[in-house]
Amino acid sequence: MHQCNGPEKETARLRRRRVLAFLLASPGLAAASRASGANVRDFGAVGDGRTDDTQALLRAHATGRDLFYPRTSQFYRTSERLPVKASVTSDGASIRIRGDGAGNGRKVLFTVRSNPRPLRITGLSLDGGYVGGATGEWSHLIECLGARDITIENNRLTRPYGDCVYLGTDGRAGCDNILVRGNVLLAPRRCAVAVIHATNVLIQNNQIQKVTDYVAAIDLEPNLNGVDRVANVRVIDNAFDVVGLFTKITVANAEPTRNVEVARNAGQALSFLVISDTARARDVRVTGNRFRSSGSGPRAHFATSEFVQGLEISDNVDETSARFLGYKSLGRLAGERITARGNKFR
Repeated sequence: MHQCNGPEKETARLRRRRVLAFLLASPGLAAASRASGANVRDFGAVGDGRTDDTQALLRAHATGRDLFYPRTSQFYRTSERLPVKASVTSDGASIRIRGDGAGNGRKVLFTVRSNPRPLRITGLSLDGGYVGGATGEWSHLIECLGARDITIENNRLTRPYGDCVYLGTDGRAGCDNILVRGNVLLAPRRCAVAVIHATNVLIQNNQIQKVTDYVAAIDLEPNLNGVDRVANVRVIDNAFDVVGLFTKITVANAEPTRNVEVARNAGQALSFLVISDTARARDVRVTGNRFRSSGSGPRAHFATSEFVQGLEISDNVDETSARFLGYKSLGRLAGERITARGNKFR
């Protein structure tokens, strides 16, 4: 984890204050306008924070019907993955799972796999319960595998051992046409959104907070399996407070990662954008962002690129404090067709 010396060193207490401030500034969940779908309490779910609701929730999800989780004074408790086959909505209900991620203890809360029709997940508070440790990274809150036409909107996704939202393959196809919008993505161990095998992804108007520098808040990183690919991803209008990297583009697999837009985001991180040469990235646009680095040193920059074919950096503002002596907005920019214009950089 990055450490700063002297007055730049951030203590654990200060980080907790940042988390609290972020929470207080975050809007509440948008309540569903009306109950939509079958009520999970009709299947025996209690939601009192003590009862194990796993079997009742599995029965509800097995119907394949749209489901409604009514808010309770406590939370629904599950110890197993819940398969999402249709839309899931709520007026702010909380669901918790112990997401330890260790060894065979992989625990995902919601999984959408090869859905037959478009669906929405909205109005929920999902909590993975991560409080520490580094023995795994596969316990996600919403895992989409070969999913299409998915809207994840106005949720509060908190403390996964892995990712708040994971977009990957079902073994045959990746995800396509995914909208992640208006959520609070809070304190993941790994990523707020991990794009592993997906095309046509919009990550918009989310509030993102991350207190570990493991991986990145937004990670575009296909697995090395000869199949995964990432293309047509837009990361726009998000607010962020991140200890390490905000966006990372790395690893090409079936083909280069291409057509990525990172625009009008605002917040603080150690580094805003890192493009690895392994991504063989093409056509990346970085425009209209406002950024403040939380540190200095070789990793602290607005943007760095080991290699890219087509990179536009325009109209961005770097507000990093002058107390970070030697800080430069742009690190190494290597590649072809790279342009930088209209920026306010150090």
